[in-house]
Amino acid sequence: MKVFIAHGHNEVVKLKIKDFIATRLSHEPVILGEQPGRHKLTIIEALEKFSEGCEFAVILLTGDDITKDSKRARQNVVHEAGFFQGRLGRSKVVLIVEKGVEIPSNLSGIFYLEYEKEIKELFSDLQIILDKGDASASAKKLDMNSLKKFVDDISSVDQSWARSIAEELQPYVDLPPGTFFEVCRPILHKHGDGYARQAGQFSRDIGKRNEKTMPGDGEDSNMKGFDAMINFASVMLIGPSERLANLCHNAVTIIDKAGDQPEDQDQAKTVVLRMFGLVE
Repeated sequence: MKVFIAHGHNEVVKLKIKDFIATRLSHEPVILGEQPGRHKLTIIEALEKFSEGCEFAVILLTGDDITKDSKRARQNVVHEAGFFQGRLGRSKVVLIVEKGVEIPSNLSGIFYLEYEKEIKELFSDLQIILDKGDASASAKKLDMNSLKKFVDDISSVDQSWARSIAEELQPYVDLPPGTFFEVCRPILHKHGDGYARQAGQFSRDIGKRNEKTMPGDGEDSNMKGFDAMINFASVMLIGPSERLANLCHNAVTIIDKAGDQPEDQDQAKTVVLRMFGLVE
């Protein structure tokens, strides 16, 4: 069985896991940085290419990024956890977590093993998992309840994006309506089209991945894992992009329909400013 190993900067842990999988378990470890031609591809292209044929993924979350209050794994490793959750399904992905390393809440539902001092502490559990080809065989599962806070936090991303548009409009707030419309309409149009394209691109990327990972009979767990990945992507990226595109396009429509009457223009300007929180 080919087992993909995603890792951060801890070379010792990476090599011990690789040796255990290859020597003790007689599986074929696949490490991205060791693949020929890897550096000619982007990260996502390399992942797609060299994960072909892999039936399981071991994700090493070691404390590579240290902040004042926490230790975190490298962001590329967190991304690869999500990638393989979608590609293989949750039961085919196990996180190897160094004790004390923060686990992002959007990885809720993925199975994990935790070690404190030596990686060999969990070799027996990892052997059970890989022998059965099922992460649920010996690993713990992250609490799905923590996903609610994650969704709540991420749902505010479009608000922060709206604030960035508001900051761009702010210098023109005191201009007369006609001049305000002339200056701000192209800004709003640009952002509206940009967010619409962004949402469309995210949707197309997800669709392409869906086509590559459509499950056959008996692969319900794969579909569940992929569905979870889609849900995360939708909350994080597609939804906010679509909402911002609609907000900007609606503002442009209001400007275009304001007409020439001063009262109508004043009202239209006020509505647009209110849409972006620039007036009460």
